[in-house]
Amino acid sequence: MPAPILIRGLQATGLYGEIATAGDRKQKDSAAFGAALNLGGGGNLLLRVPPGQFLLDPVVLPPGGSNLIVQGSGKNITTVIGAPTTAFTGIFTVQGAAAAKLSHVEFADLTIDCANVANAAAIMHYYVSNLKFRRVRFQNSSFKFFQSLVAAQTTIDNDHIEFLDCEFAAHTGANEALTIANTDYVAFEDCQWSACSFGVLLYQLVNHATFRDPEFMDISGNALVYSLSCNDIGLTRPRVLRCGGGIQGANQSDHGAFGYLFVDGLWVRDLFAKGSAVSAGSALQVGAVQNFEIDGFAIEDLQNQAMDLSAGNAPVSYPSRHGSIRGGECRNNNQSNTVPGLHAGLLIGSAMASNLDLDIKLKDLEFYDDQGVPTQAYGISMDGGVMADKRFNGLLIEGGGGNMANPIGLLSGATLGKRSFVRDFEGYNPMGAVTATTKAGVPVDGDFDITPPDGTMVADTTNNKLWVRVGGAWKGVVVA
Repeated sequence: MPAPILIRGLQATGLYGEIATAGDRKQKDSAAFGAALNLGGGGNLLLRVPPGQFLLDPVVLPPGGSNLIVQGSGKNITTVIGAPTTAFTGIFTVQGAAAAKLSHVEFADLTIDCANVANAAAIMHYYVSNLKFRRVRFQNSSFKFFQSLVAAQTTIDNDHIEFLDCEFAAHTGANEALTIANTDYVAFEDCQWSACSFGVLLYQLVNHATFRDPEFMDISGNALVYSLSCNDIGLTRPRVLRCGGGIQGANQSDHGAFGYLFVDGLWVRDLFAKGSAVSAGSALQVGAVQNFEIDGFAIEDLQNQAMDLSAGNAPVSYPSRHGSIRGGECRNNNQSNTVPGLHAGLLIGSAMASNLDLDIKLKDLEFYDDQGVPTQAYGISMDGGVMADKRFNGLLIEGGGGNMANPIGLLSGATLGKRSFVRDFEGYNPMGAVTATTKAGVPVDGDFDITPPDGTMVADTTNNKLWVRVGGAWKGVVVA
């Protein structure tokens, strides 16, 4: 006898039944799944799937149903495999309607394998409220594991999606592993991405997205991208290991009906990043974000600068504003550059044509290079780019330091402007002398000061240099 799929009613409706299917990967089990999910009108059902490998054509969950649970016997014990298809669909399509969302749907304790399908995702969803995945492994996709379908670019079509203790592994192709759009509240907790082309894209109109203890490993592209009016994004203890790019904001060139909108609200706690494989991405490129807070980080051995507050690839060249970065350490970053260490720590810059009002506080940040620092290496660098007057206003640097050859660099004629201060930032360089080059005719502008620990204010406007303590001596911060 083949192992049965058991169906029991979640409510005391007297609904019981069982449908037999082989689960041996030799015959399609779609009819059994479809009949099971439609029992009793497709609502208040618990579908228990025994151990085995179940081959499915695309299955559409009942559109008017609610309280549906598909529960396997464990990851890698119960495996659902998409039958070969090139149709643009999902192995499971979770689809409601504008007037009647499909609600309270859960998948738990199983593996969904997409190896046989070309354009099908493991899950496609549309007009869904309360969709949850617990202990689900998604694997072997050349398209996507999860795809949001939307009615229009300006409406919220879905709400409350949760991924708890899920894995996303072996994803190839040009797409991101998950695309989430037009959704109010999405949460990831204890989830892991490994060996994927790209990680997660929060594409448009995603409000209140949280990532708790996510781990991204061996991702060819970016681990996470957020864009297009996605608001209130929080990451707690993210780990980014050996990825081509890290967490990147507002990089979509296709911004559709929105024109262009800022991302508003980004919070990152205790970021750890190590060993980026390519030179394309920083661990955190904040992008065009208003109101951000980064608290605690350790970033090591990247091929690019550790953090980037410039405009990046945003459709409008406008950098991050209104935020703070506190308590972090960067070590041995940007080693692939022809001049190792250039922009090794934190880059602030823009292609804007006028000065920048940033309102950004940098507190207790440290920048190190243990591999021999060239004179062009910078801890914090401000690059004026094509800015006309090249003034960075409203930037507070307080505490911290490191052994970079140039703890703070002002590049392309950039200057610290009004409301900009450097206080108690102590650079030291045991590996060599600091090169304190100057550029004539570039004013050091504004009501800034550099206050070392002994309280002395030092500002050399004659030679167009700022000064910090380096190895017990005062050295100029480069204005190049």
